[in-house]
Amino acid sequence: VDHALFAHGGRDDAGALRAEGGRLAVTNTRFTDNKVGLSLDDASELRGFDSNQLGGNQVAALLVFPRHLGALGAASTYAATQKIGVRGGRVDKTATWALQAGAEVVVDGEINVEGGATLTVPAGASYRFTEAGALYVGYASPGTLLVQGTAAQPVTMAGVRDGAGAWKGIELYAQAVASVVEHLVVKGAG
Repeated sequence: VDHALFAHGGRDDAGALRAEGGRLAVTNTRFTDNKVGLSLDDASELRGFDSNQLGGNQVAALLVFPRHLGALGAASTYAATQKIGVRGGRVDKTATWALQAGAEVVVDGEINVEGGATLTVPAGASYRFTEAGALYVGYASPGTLLVQGTAAQPVTMAGVRDGAGAWKGIELYAQAVASVVEHLVVKGAG
């Protein structure tokens, strides 16, 4: 999909543009004033998502699974209050979760980094987790987490609400290999 407009569509749990088991790339497209802009099921393959404009989407700009976050480029723009909803699932292919400037990324479920995958989180990234949210690395099979925060731009992972127990936290298991965590701020886990 290139140079398209999706407006006044979607519903609370499905996007104005929705992929169920398909392959999709979206560029130079506007998602405006929808319930949800774009939604993907876990079987869908997102081949790219970049240089898009998202604004006025009521529930979320995007509803995706962890495996899709690596396909989000850094050049899309999000208006104030736009949310990327991430459901629980696997990261089983090596990926970097590019910054989504202006969007609030909310994880509602457990994310498992496994299958030999390396997940890289760049400096300045911020993720908020619901009570069901967690990040598990190397639980069922090998996985690697690289958090590349800096003193000036730490990575932040926090609950959607304040206080201890707001989300489950981050767990590195026996098969978490070569993980490196630098300048990570964790709030409300436990």
